[in-house]
Amino acid sequence: MIPPRSIVIIGLTLAISGCSAQPDESPSTPTSTTKPATTPSVTTAPPTDVLIPDIKGMSGEAARKVLIGMGLVGSFAPPVVNMPDLYDRGHWVVTSQTPAAGAEAQPGDEVKFVAAQVGPLASEVIAAFKEKGLPVTEPRDNTEQNCYGVVHECVMLMTTEDVSVYEFANERDATAFLKSWGAANAHQEGVIVLSYLAARTPDKLRPRYEAALTTLMGDY
Repeated sequence: MIPPRSIVIIGLTLAISGCSAQPDESPSTPTSTTKPATTPSVTTAPPTDVLIPDIKGMSGEAARKVLIGMGLVGSFAPPVVNMPDLYDRGHWVVTSQTPAAGAEAQPGDEVKFVAAQVGPLASEVIAAFKEKGLPVTEPRDNTEQNCYGVVHECVMLMTTEDVSVYEFANERDATAFLKSWGAANAHQEGVIVLSYLAARTPDKLRPRYEAALTTLMGDY
């Protein structure tokens, strides 16, 4: 028979062992495996080189449109202050440019050019006719109505009851217009074309108009 003291010691030992065998039920903090978001790096491609176009012989307006379309900047050399509206309407033709055509450039680069007026204005032709005593009845500027949006665009058109005066940006356009009308109905001097058809200009007056135009063109 086990002595009473031994029973107490054994019971206490079993009680202690039972307590130490209980599982730990306290909540644990889970470890996060999600990686922090990162901002992707953006690389900017370098601007692509472009070749400078040949704008010599173009009207100032056409040259400016070509340069803008290629991302380039056009400017006069030397700078022109208070350039009249005539430049915008195409009366000025580019005679030289820097850099030269074919040179490499990047968008935003500047192309400087020199432009010159290559012929008289249509309105100046009318004034010259009047000075020579030729009939120019009821002169009208019909540029807006008849020069734009047609096959052979002009930059100025002055009409009268006696003769019509077309002005073009260059001789190529003037020649093309002359061919479309026929030499029997028109006369060309440089960028100016005299049209006799609409006004039914008398045959006897045509040589006088043409002589006056030739004299005026001598100044250009």
